[in-house]
Amino acid sequence: MLSTTALLDLFEYDPKTRRKFESCRRRNWEPINHPDHGNVMIRDQKPLSDAGLKKALPKDMSPACWYEILNSMVFFFPSRDGLEKMLNVYGELRNTVLVVNTKSLLKTNEGNIYLSPINSGFTDSRFTKNKNCKNIAYRDKNTFVRLGAEPETVRGRKRNSVVEIAAKYAIRDIIEHVERVEEIGGGKASATTWSKTQIIHDDKSRKL
Repeated sequence: MLSTTALLDLFEYDPKTRRKFESCRRRNWEPINHPDHGNVMIRDQKPLSDAGLKKALPKDMSPACWYEILNSMVFFFPSRDGLEKMLNVYGELRNTVLVVNTKSLLKTNEGNIYLSPINSGFTDSRFTKNKNCKNIAYRDKNTFVRLGAEPETVRGRKRNSVVEIAAKYAIRDIIEHVERVEEIGGGKASATTWSKTQIIHDDKSRKL
């Protein structure tokens, strides 16, 4: 599983060409292509805005810097609630969701895992149920803290919950941690298209 930065490295995009993907807000899904690796669509960043980030970031940190931090990471929601909030933004689309075993993911990628107490990719209340929400969570270079090194507070805010789990650059062994694959949204009923439990069950049945 690759971050936007890792994808652009793999697809050999030069620094000048990749700036619009990494350092700017993506208003729409963006296609990238490579003669050997094929075509990939990079998701937009609808719930973010430059105006919102300017309110949420310290004065010495630009929106471009925040976009670059986000694009250098792979993200996971530790709860169903966080996932559903994201899916509400893209409810008209059919989304493929990987449900992973958190314990095994953290065990084999421990040195590359960071935790966040906020939704780092959100500044726009239009994409929440509370349309009157005016508070935008503060964020800076210390928002993401390495697993096992979490401080008790960040700028006076207790880190008593984990809203996001992030990994730097890529998760190379993601297939080892996937428990099931779900298709959600697009006006259709949710469906499980693959399950490790079913694969194990079928394998045991063949051995009997």
